[in-house]
Amino acid sequence: MKLSRIYCNKQALFPTIDFNEGLSVILAEIREQSNKNKDTHNLGKSTLSALLDFCLLAKKSSDIFLFSYKDTFIDFVFYLEIEMKNGSYLTIKRSTSNQSKIYFKKHTVKKQDYTHLSDEEWDHAKVPFERARTILDGYLDFGKLGEDYDFRKPIGYSLRRQNDYDDVFHLTKFKGSHSQWKPYLAHILGFDSALVSKNYELTQKIESLENNLTDLHSRLPRQLEELDKLDAVLQLKRAQVKELDDALQAFNFSKKDSNLIDELVEKIDIKISDLNSQKYYLSSQLKKIEQSLQVEPVKFRPQEAEIIFSEAGVHFPEQLKKSYNDLIEFNKTITDERRAALKNEMANLQKTMDAIIQELATLNEERSKTLSFLSNEDSFKKYKSMSKEVNKLSSEVLLIEERRSLSEAVLSIKTEIAEAKSYLAKNQAELVKNIHEMNSEDSRYSAIRYYFSRIIKNVLDRDAIISTTINKEGNLQFKAEILGNGEPTAESKGHSYKKLLCIAFDLAVAITYRNESYPKFLYHDGALETLDNRKKLRLIEIVRDIGEKFGIQEIITLIDSDLPYQSEGKFRFKPDEIICLLHDQGDEGRLFKMPKW
Repeated sequence: MKLSRIYCNKQALFPTIDFNEGLSVILAEIREQSNKNKDTHNLGKSTLSALLDFCLLAKKSSDIFLFSYKDTFIDFVFYLEIEMKNGSYLTIKRSTSNQSKIYFKKHTVKKQDYTHLSDEEWDHAKVPFERARTILDGYLDFGKLGEDYDFRKPIGYSLRRQNDYDDVFHLTKFKGSHSQWKPYLAHILGFDSALVSKNYELTQKIESLENNLTDLHSRLPRQLEELDKLDAVLQLKRAQVKELDDALQAFNFSKKDSNLIDELVEKIDIKISDLNSQKYYLSSQLKKIEQSLQVEPVKFRPQEAEIIFSEAGVHFPEQLKKSYNDLIEFNKTITDERRAALKNEMANLQKTMDAIIQELATLNEERSKTLSFLSNEDSFKKYKSMSKEVNKLSSEVLLIEERRSLSEAVLSIKTEIAEAKSYLAKNQAELVKNIHEMNSEDSRYSAIRYYFSRIIKNVLDRDAIISTTINKEGNLQFKAEILGNGEPTAESKGHSYKKLLCIAFDLAVAITYRNESYPKFLYHDGALETLDNRKKLRLIEIVRDIGEKFGIQEIITLIDSDLPYQSEGKFRFKPDEIICLLHDQGDEGRLFKMPKW
């Protein structure tokens, strides 16, 4: 497939552009001195690629100027004539006012003007957009792409705009995740794209399952219970429900009464007796502590004794007085410490006592209710009580069943994740094997790498390679790099060299597919920008040579300041290579002969 011509119903505003078989140049001349230092000039050299994309059935998008400025172009109808593999031609008609209705006409003579054709004279008229894409896909018959990819994928690589030079393989127009474009790229390079697609499918499946697992864990108890344990509890609860339900159905409470008696004797009464024993012991201890705290301290007063001794005429030695004071102080200290310890122990015992009293109150209430049930001869009240218990047990059964269901779902998802990871590991092993297989000399991958390396060598006099590896996520990763001493250099990341790598890759793919139904045109916007003179001259020479040898149609856009210099002066393209000459001297110099929009 090549481009033949593009025209519209308003020839005065958009003159017809005829494309060459080989090199076609859209050249913008900056004639006004005041404009020479400007970065952009709005002449339309980059606009043409968007117009071609529109005619090749790009979806409606604000990225296409015709949709952004619809009122300006409301009456425009565009016609794109393309050459197909068998030498016939196809004209595509698309308007801005009714962009979703497409027209097709196949013909054998090129350079036609179908602006005045009636609807009846078209092979297909007013075709809905999605149906039109299917029809054009059939006309172009890019069979080697496989049924999973339509013509729009290779067209993306054929139309490189200024913002498509940041990555050799990932175009900005390919929005979305890598799974949306890497399988196609792998297929074009000769790899098994089914393996690449499967890799993304399995990765996404595992991610989805793990998200589901996280959600389930948030609804389960902190510790996941084993299914066998839940089954055992569930079996027990169901048996209890059945037993009570059977008793209710038979209106027979003897079994229930017997169970309550056993529970009363074995559990409630024994517990009450044990707690009463503890209560008695604690009461005894508390009483002893209270008595200890009531013992009066030493009442001997040395000062009073000294007065008594003096009145009796007996001498009271000072050393004796001091010894008494020390003894009293020591006794006071010991007494204070002991009282503090006794009070602390008393508080702890009282706390334990309060808890026992509370528990005894609860048990006695439960004992009272149970005895009330046994002594109540009113069968209706017994029926109501048992019904409540059945309902309670049934609710417990439902709760356990839900927990079991969640636990079972968790195990099921874990099994699915393990299986998916196993399949993913096998798929990734197949990918590694596929990479090794594609390194054979007769593979399409090797051919593309050969032409890519030759183009870079001829332009830069440097070695360059395309390589494919498996990244840490297990997916294919493609690299295009310039080598220095056999190792990748940082030059590959520079804007100028990265643009050359993109152009070389596009040309290498087109050459490799030259004998198959595949786009044989390439549009490179600003192809010569930022390159030095020698590289510009070599690139021009190479694209001319590729056009002659392999029939690849190269379309480049540039401004005259990007033209290289030779010893005899500024380089000039051959007159017939320039298919569109733009300039900055009025509306006539723009792609659309009208004021700026």
